[in-house]
Amino acid sequence: MSEKGFGRFAQRLREVLQSPRPMIISPDIDGYICAAFLHHFHNWQLVGVFTLNALCLDRQLLPNPPESQEQLEQKLSSQGVVFVDHDINHSDIVSIGHHILNWSSRTEPGRHEIATSLNPNLWSGVTAADFRSKYPFGTIHLLLAVAQGISQKPSRRFVALLLHVDSTLRNALNYQENALRWLQWLKAHEEDSPLQPLCRVLRAFNPVMSLRELRALGEDFEKIGLEPGKQGVVGDPTDKSQRQKMASFFTYISNLTGWRAPSLSNFNTVVKFRRDRLPTKRANFDVVVAKKPFAYAIISKSYSGGINYCWLEGRR
Repeated sequence: MSEKGFGRFAQRLREVLQSPRPMIISPDIDGYICAAFLHHFHNWQLVGVFTLNALCLDRQLLPNPPESQEQLEQKLSSQGVVFVDHDINHSDIVSIGHHILNWSSRTEPGRHEIATSLNPNLWSGVTAADFRSKYPFGTIHLLLAVAQGISQKPSRRFVALLLHVDSTLRNALNYQENALRWLQWLKAHEEDSPLQPLCRVLRAFNPVMSLRELRALGEDFEKIGLEPGKQGVVGDPTDKSQRQKMASFFTYISNLTGWRAPSLSNFNTVVKFRRDRLPTKRANFDVVVAKKPFAYAIISKSYSGGINYCWLEGRR
């Protein structure tokens, strides 16, 4: 894990960020924060939410559900859509995510390619073979690490939010050496890094201050209808009450940061997916990759079912 590796990663991610893109996000707070960041600084437009069970899209992007996964992939690729906080298994679809995608240095990561899969584990060569070395933070941390021209000092509450996203604080405390290595890779210790305040907290952890801010963050979550301590997952983006929670959280992010939030559509075109999981074994990884799923990830070393994947419903 070298700084040179981060330099190449940051350069490629900045290239992707140079022009406005339609984006599809994950249905949780990491996805929301990324959407606000990308809309405010790069004028990206929110066109969909991918829950892994369903892809809910703005009808202007896709008026009707596709007949096949291949047709869907071609449409998304031709429209230049970027999946944010997801890892899409296709060489022509850009995604920004952070799951483990490869079994070992001797295997191939499905249809993922470096140019389109902006994934720190993939770029750094971290595989299931060294699972404890996996990237421990969220997608918003990646975006902030490569950001340029963000000079405002974040509030304590926003730093607390960054500690909460994808259990960043818990991961850092449980796997301190790994977290510090990744902070070094992200160059978060440098004074001009937007992640510097987060780096300072993790390097000199103050439990009283951090717990106080996280408790206050939980109270904020309750006020906007999210469960304290949870990741604010929206189960069905087509549901009016669920979209209202998303809108409330976008307003909250805007108040914390001054970032403009993207507008929400009804996401009326719904593409349903089937999901499955297999025990974490090399043979099962080979089976999954051979199926060419729309997305997959090795989420655990547990043999009970750590390889997750999904494909378009009706496609064999």
